[in-house]
Amino acid sequence: MSISYNDGTETVWHGSKDGKRHQFGLAQGEDITQVLVSWSKDCVEGLQFITSKGMYGYQVPRRSILM
Repeated sequence: MSISYNDGTETVWHGSKDGKRHQFGLAQGEDITQVLVSWSKDCVEGLQFITSKGMYGYQVPRRSILM
Protein backbone atom coordinates (compact mmCIF):
# COMPACT_ATOMS: atom_id res chain seq x y z
CA MET A 1 0.00 0.00 0.00
CA SER A 2 1.12 3.51 -0.70
CA ILE A 3 -0.60 6.87 -0.68
CA SER A 4 -0.23 9.51 -3.41
CA TYR A 5 -0.99 13.13 -2.63
CA ASN A 6 -2.19 15.92 -4.92
CA ASP A 7 1.18 17.66 -4.70
CA GLY A 8 2.82 14.65 -6.41
CA THR A 9 4.46 13.14 -3.33
CA GLU A 10 3.94 9.47 -2.51
CA THR A 11 4.58 7.34 0.56
CA VAL A 12 6.90 4.35 0.49
CA TRP A 13 5.26 1.06 -0.58
CA HIS A 14 4.37 -1.24 2.35
CA GLY A 15 3.50 -4.90 1.95
CA SER A 16 3.82 -7.57 -0.69
CA LYS A 17 3.80 -6.62 -4.35
CA ASP A 18 2.14 -9.95 -5.25
CA GLY A 19 -1.44 -8.80 -4.65
CA LYS A 20 -3.81 -6.85 -6.86
CA ARG A 21 -3.39 -3.10 -7.05
CA HIS A 22 -6.53 -1.01 -6.54
CA GLN A 23 -6.64 2.75 -6.92
CA PHE A 24 -9.20 5.40 -6.10
CA GLY A 25 -9.19 9.13 -5.70
CA LEU A 26 -11.06 11.46 -3.42
CA ALA A 27 -13.24 14.23 -4.83
CA GLN A 28 -12.79 17.81 -3.68
CA GLY A 29 -14.12 18.02 -0.12
CA GLU A 30 -14.37 14.22 0.28
CA ASP A 31 -12.76 12.67 3.36
CA ILE A 32 -11.98 9.12 4.48
CA THR A 33 -14.19 8.63 7.54
CA GLN A 34 -13.65 4.91 8.32
CA VAL A 35 -11.42 2.02 7.28
CA LEU A 36 -12.43 -1.66 7.33
CA VAL A 37 -9.45 -4.00 7.64
CA SER A 38 -9.42 -7.73 6.88
CA TRP A 39 -6.46 -9.79 8.03
CA SER A 40 -5.07 -13.28 8.31
CA LYS A 41 -2.43 -14.58 10.71
CA ASP A 42 0.42 -12.98 8.77
CA CYS A 43 -0.92 -10.10 6.73
CA VAL A 44 -3.60 -7.61 5.84
CA GLU A 45 -5.82 -9.20 3.16
CA GLY A 46 -8.02 -6.26 2.31
CA LEU A 47 -8.98 -2.70 3.02
CA GLN A 48 -12.21 -0.86 2.40
CA PHE A 49 -12.33 2.89 2.76
CA ILE A 50 -15.61 4.54 3.66
CA THR A 51 -15.69 8.17 2.68
CA SER A 52 -18.00 11.06 3.35
CA LYS A 53 -19.54 10.34 -0.09
CA GLY A 54 -19.63 6.52 -0.20
CA MET A 55 -17.45 3.38 -0.12
CA TYR A 56 -14.30 2.59 -2.05
CA GLY A 57 -11.76 -0.18 -2.10
CA TYR A 58 -11.48 -3.90 -1.94
CA GLN A 59 -14.50 -5.73 -0.52
CA VAL A 60 -13.40 -6.93 2.90
CA PRO A 61 -13.69 -10.73 3.35
CA ARG A 62 -13.84 -12.87 6.51
CA ARG A 63 -12.47 -11.39 9.74
CA SER A 64 -12.56 -7.63 9.75
CA ILE A 65 -12.41 -4.74 12.14
CA LEU A 66 -13.66 -1.20 11.79
CA MET A 67 -10.98 1.35 12.54
